[in-house]
Amino acid sequence: MLSKLCSKQWIKIVGVFLPLITCLQACYSGYYVNQAAYSTPQIIYSDTLPTDSAIVARIGSYHMELLPEDSAMAAFIAPYKADISKQMDVVIGEVDGALTHSRSAPESTLGNWACDAMMLMMKEKTNEPIDFCVINKGGLRIPELRGSVTIGRIYELMPFDNALTTVTLDSAQVIQFFQHIAANGGWPVSKEVSAIMDKDNNTLINVSINKEAVRGNRTYTVLVSDYIANGGDKCFFLQGLPRQSYNFLMRDALLKAVIYSTRQGEKIHAQLDNRMFWD
Repeated sequence: MLSKLCSKQWIKIVGVFLPLITCLQACYSGYYVNQAAYSTPQIIYSDTLPTDSAIVARIGSYHMELLPEDSAMAAFIAPYKADISKQMDVVIGEVDGALTHSRSAPESTLGNWACDAMMLMMKEKTNEPIDFCVINKGGLRIPELRGSVTIGRIYELMPFDNALTTVTLDSAQVIQFFQHIAANGGWPVSKEVSAIMDKDNNTLINVSINKEAVRGNRTYTVLVSDYIANGGDKCFFLQGLPRQSYNFLMRDALLKAVIYSTRQGEKIHAQLDNRMFWD
C-alpha cells in the first residue's frame, strides 16, 4: 500500500517532498528496511493522500504489508550494505542477562542503564557537576538488549543524532519537570533520582535527588538530549533556560559506555531500584 502511494505520488513529510521512494515512519516497533515491512501507527501527512476511505483507514490502523523484493535495487544496494555491515556487526560488549524497556512501565532496566551510562561518560568528558539524567521514554527505540552487543544494535537503540545537553533548573522547575514526567507515566532517569507517582492519575507525589528532597533555592543541572532541551516531547518549559551544549551524541556516549565496560572486564548490567514508581 505504501509503495503504491509513493510510487505514483509525491509524499510530503515534515515539509519535504520525497518522490518515488518508500517512506517509513521511525516508530517504536519499527521494522527493517531490507525486509520491506512497514508499520504506520500514525497517518502519514500528505497533500495527495487518496480520498478512498478504506485506503486511508488501512494506513491509519497500524497496517503492515510485505512487498516483493526488487532484484535490481537489491543488487545496487548490496555492496553498500556489505560495507556497512562490516562496521555495524562489530561486537563491542555483552549483556548480563537482558535489559528491557516498555512504554507501559515507569522504570526499565534498559532505561536505567542508558541514563547511568550517559552520566558516567559525561563525567569523564567534563568537570561540570551534573545532578541527574533524564531520557524521554520514546528516546529508546528497541524493547530489549541482550547477548552480544554490536555497534549496529546501539544504533538501533538510539538512531537519532541527538546531542547531550545540560540545562540548569531551580527547584520549582525540577518539580515541574517531574510533574510532566509523571503525567507521561514515568521516563528513564539516572540512579540519583527517586520519584513517587500516583498510579490512579499519573501525578507526582514526591521527588528527591541524591536522597534529598527537591526544595529550597538551590539549582540543579540535568543531563538531557538537545531535543528535550529545545522543548521536545512537550517540555516547552525547558526552552530558554540556562544550558550548555556538547558535541557529544547520546549514541556515542552509549557506545563508549559499552566499550568501557568491556575493557573493565564487565558485562552490561542494570536492575530496577525504584527510581520511578507508583504508590
